[in-house]
Amino acid sequence: MIQKKTTLLSVSALLVLLAFTIGLTALALNTVNLRSSFAEYITQQTKRNVTIGGDVEMDLGFSESGSLLLTLKTEDLVVYNNPDFSAEPMLHVPWVELKLGLLSILTGGFDVHGLLIERPRFDLVRLIDGRSNWQDIGILAVLPANQVNVYAGVVHWRDRMTQQAVTLADLSWRSSRSETDPTISWQTSFQLLSEVFRSPLAVRLSANAPVKLGQSSDVELNEVVGNVTAPGLVLSMRLPEMNVGIDSGRIHVAESVVTIAAAGAEVALKIADLNIDTSARQIRAALLDADCFIGRFPSTITADAIAIDLSNQRIVVPKVAVTWLDTELFGDLSATWAEGEPEVLADFDIPSADVQAILRNAGVALSDFVSSGLRPISLSGKVRWQENQWDLDGLTVKADDTIVTGWVRNHREDSAAWTFALESDDFLLVDKAEDGSRSITSAGVLVGLLADRLSNLPADVTATGSIVIGHLWIDQMLTKHVIAQIRSKGKIMSIAPLSGELYEGTGKLFLWLDRRAESPLILVRQAVGDFNLGKLLRDADDIAGIEASADFELVLAVEGRTGAELLKNARGVATVDLRNGELSVELFKQVLGSFNTQLVRAISAQLPELKVEQASTTIRIDRGMVQNQDFRFVGPEFWMEGKGSLSLSAGAMDYRILLALENDLSRDLGGIPVIPFQITGSVGDPKITLDVQELVRFKIEHELTGVLPRPSSVLPDQAAITLIQQLERQITNLQQTLDSE
Repeated sequence: MIQKKTTLLSVSALLVLLAFTIGLTALALNTVNLRSSFAEYITQQTKRNVTIGGDVEMDLGFSESGSLLLTLKTEDLVVYNNPDFSAEPMLHVPWVELKLGLLSILTGGFDVHGLLIERPRFDLVRLIDGRSNWQDIGILAVLPANQVNVYAGVVHWRDRMTQQAVTLADLSWRSSRSETDPTISWQTSFQLLSEVFRSPLAVRLSANAPVKLGQSSDVELNEVVGNVTAPGLVLSMRLPEMNVGIDSGRIHVAESVVTIAAAGAEVALKIADLNIDTSARQIRAALLDADCFIGRFPSTITADAIAIDLSNQRIVVPKVAVTWLDTELFGDLSATWAEGEPEVLADFDIPSADVQAILRNAGVALSDFVSSGLRPISLSGKVRWQENQWDLDGLTVKADDTIVTGWVRNHREDSAAWTFALESDDFLLVDKAEDGSRSITSAGVLVGLLADRLSNLPADVTATGSIVIGHLWIDQMLTKHVIAQIRSKGKIMSIAPLSGELYEGTGKLFLWLDRRAESPLILVRQAVGDFNLGKLLRDADDIAGIEASADFELVLAVEGRTGAELLKNARGVATVDLRNGELSVELFKQVLGSFNTQLVRAISAQLPELKVEQASTTIRIDRGMVQNQDFRFVGPEFWMEGKGSLSLSAGAMDYRILLALENDLSRDLGGIPVIPFQITGSVGDPKITLDVQELVRFKIEHELTGVLPRPSSVLPDQAAITLIQQLERQITNLQQTLDSE
């Protein structure tokens, strides 16, 4: 009975104390005083003027530990900037709730247990003179409350110096700490909206911050984790430790890990010793290490002593190293963006690039004509990138014994426009191995890839440039003083002309590439005059036994994307003329070597040399078939004529040749007036046989009549004339399109 009375008295005493406390609080704190006290407290914490437009409501309750809490609710809270900055508000809160320890109020202080803010609006501004109120964003992070919750907030950031604006929408913020663990944990998320980005970025951040009394202006964050997502983009970061000086505006991150994935590419970044000075607007990093995965080609990037000066709008990276497919690139980088026009300068050097490995890993199949031992190439130069122009100066490319130097410009305005000038003293396209086989060199592969790229450009291109080569080598074949003028407009490109000195003669080649149709069309007009055919053949294929001055003209059209298509659709006409030539026994041994007959041995012995006064032929190419109807050789006491055809795609050939001998030449061979033979088989394996039946027939006719055969008359090839006219009209139309404004 006594125990029950004791319990009843204890409860009664507690209720009396509670009633007394509530009454005392109501007397001590009327609404006006509470509003002003509340505003004064926020002013002390934020160092800003504060106004409260709504009434302050009060509720009493208990915390998890059992202490009495007073909940204050109010509307229309406004926090202003410092008067020396501006008279505008920097924070407007339509609704706020604050939970305070009741006993702390009675003692004249505020023990904040929880803060709830709904729909706040932050206005962060940088003025034209460079002053800003950005550091005020740290208010929520250092507010001495056990629980802080922000919902549906908006942050407007405006830079009046650069006329840029950024908005953080749907801002949520949650920070919490326990009474036993002096560590604040916070999480935030928002949508980042900016004209710089095409779509909003979804951002989520979280961190832990140890509470250090008396050092509220400095924040130490542990385990900062962030994620940024957008269509086609995922970015994640982890910072083991981050120090933020809110008053000084300095941020230091000893180590950070950032991963970026976008459009089939992934980059993993490690940044060491990152320092950010917001007051001086400078960012520095001691080391950046990046592992990049682009498709199936990994690469690494390292950069030392990165310095970003936002005040002077400049980035400097004095040392950059990139490794990709066992190829290293070294360089330095600097960038400025004064008045919104970025300018990037970079020096680069690639000491050795394995062309064969790069092409193999890129899935580019190399033909048998490409050497299996392509030598590495090296590149160096200076790149300058501006708002409307991209420049490459001091370009040096070394491939085998070939060195190419020059410059390239890309003007980006309404359409892409390129200008360039490249030159080389000696350019080796094809080389011969010890076993006699020929193969394309590294320089030749680069030329082939460039030609393939030009025929498959996805967009219109405007380009003007020149290429100058002192000596152009194809194995032992040499063309001197090669000059090419290149133009491109839309989907039409021309090389007009490509000129050079070819074996004591001069030549010009005009080439047009038309990409307007689905299959690219190539038109060629070539003329080479008075060149030494014998020396050309000896250097080209070790063919000896002929000397002559030659002229060559060609008009050709090929269409398609593959080699088979180009051969099948080839159309054109070529003419060849020889003057003052000599055919020696060496030529007979090579061309007629498969004749293991007494007649051939007699020809070799009795005709050691034939003088050629004139030789000519017209070659018509129509849909991949070569037609040759007027093959003619004329010299003292002999003449030769023939005709036939050749399939470019199949390589099959069928030619009929007639060699007529007169007077002494005929008597030396036993009075044989003519030697008819035919060439069949393929280009790679020709079969040369005598037409014995025709040989006997001509011999009998000559003995019976005493009349030697005469050359047959050749009518003009009307099909060749018509074809040339068609091709010339195509060439004229293309050139007019290029020349038009």
